[in-house]
Amino acid sequence: MTEDHDLSKATKFDLERLRALISAERANARITQDDVAATIGCSRKWVSRFERGLSVPNFENVIAYASMFGIGISMDIPERVPDLELPSRGISKVE
Repeated sequence: MTEDHDLSKATKFDLERLRALISAERANARITQDDVAATIGCSRKWVSRFERGLSVPNFENVIAYASMFGIGISMDIPERVPDLELPSRGISKVE
């Protein structure tokens, strides 16, 4: 895996767009927030707060909620990120 990744062309994850898409799909399918909560194992309050953008979501719940409507979430993580390879100040390298 020696493929170089151009981080300048990376697409920022758009949580607001995902919230709107999932919420619209739920409404179109006439599924209640209670039904979503029961299906993915969370509270109705979590579903409501997620849809309104009032909470930082648990990523596992977001993936489960999105998958109810066939919405996939993928992430491309480069093998190395130059900024993360700089030595930390005051911390010795442990091998």
